[in-house]
Amino acid sequence: MPAGRVLLAVLAVLAALLGAVWVAPANAAAAYALKVSAAPDRSAPRSLAGGTLSGRVYVFLAPTTDVRRVAFYLDDPKRTHKARTVDTSAPFDLVGGTADAALPYATTALKDGKHTLTAVLTLTGGTSKVVSATFTAKNPVPAPKATAAKAGNGRVTITWASGGGVTTGFDIYRSTTRTIRYTKPLNAKLLPRTASSYVDRTVKNGKRYYYVVRAISPKHHATSGAKVSARPLVPPKVPTEVSTLSGDGTVEVSWHD
Repeated sequence: MPAGRVLLAVLAVLAALLGAVWVAPANAAAAYALKVSAAPDRSAPRSLAGGTLSGRVYVFLAPTTDVRRVAFYLDDPKRTHKARTVDTSAPFDLVGGTADAALPYATTALKDGKHTLTAVLTLTGGTSKVVSATFTAKNPVPAPKATAAKAGNGRVTITWASGGGVTTGFDIYRSTTRTIRYTKPLNAKLLPRTASSYVDRTVKNGKRYYYVVRAISPKHHATSGAKVSARPLVPPKVPTEVSTLSGDGTVEVSWHD
């Protein structure tokens, strides 16, 4: 049995022997924890600790018994910086809100990976309590859509549509085999998020090339679109000395290749 519970039990026994009625402080038994819900009404909550979060979520403290104030610190377990949020009324939410609806927290603002949320509780009795939870943020970049490659004379034009979301730009990768390694993109600089095409002018006619468009975000895992291929060819020369000769219900056409 934990030492705190032993002490409470001893105090209760002593009170009984003395014929007194002893009531344990309400906050002594409160098991405070950080919770997360997918709904603004905080319904169906689960523990924030060990969870994987994506998109918009609602983070709060539960229960609120004997809590007067909560200061939230994100990725600052030693609280060396100013609190991200300070809530002075229950229910105590990471972003804020009303009793009926919490305000959402956009996890897309976080880099994919592990994070820690620390809450410093000021109880009605004047004491403080620290509650912490480690969770994982996961918001991969939506993959590019409708990727296509069109061959030309000494060029290949790659087109695609953005998947949106947390996409900040695109990189184009090329290979002369079906295996494409994401080492160095064709484009010298990251293509803007509004880009939807790229022209590769470094190809050789007659050789097949394979391409992949990758959606990029500095905080999230990159995602690849479909693999496409094209083989640029030299177009045939225009025929010369084209002439026609009319006949009885016929026309004869002649040319030089």
